[in-house]
Amino acid sequence: MKTKTLVFTLGTNTRQYENMAAAKRQLREHLPGIIFSANVWTDPIGIESDQFLNCVAMVTSPLPPDKLNTIVQEIENSLGGKDHENNIVNMDIDLLQYGQQKLKKQDWQRPYVTEGIKEILDEE
Repeated sequence: MKTKTLVFTLGTNTRQYENMAAAKRQLREHLPGIIFSANVWTDPIGIESDQFLNCVAMVTSPLPPDKLNTIVQEIENSLGGKDHENNIVNMDIDLLQYGQQKLKKQDWQRPYVTEGIKEILDEE
């Protein structure tokens, strides 16, 4: 099966350092070779909460989108998921790119996303 370039964003507004480290650890287990940008603090968008700790991740993988979504859901759930009613985001992982297909186009405009991708590409 052909490998695809994947780009993810990770974000948390609760137990930020702990949750980010745990999510990265779990992603490394499922996606060997994954590279993460530096963590960046951002203000919440559309909710009242503590600041978010965010980063970008990039990896190549042959996994299909449905398997990737299952992995992401398992990781999010293992960290407590999201409680939108109380503005709690223990972990949110979004797939922004699958091969040549860009998803969640509005997220590509966020500075931490563009800067994180540039940082990862400069490291290679």
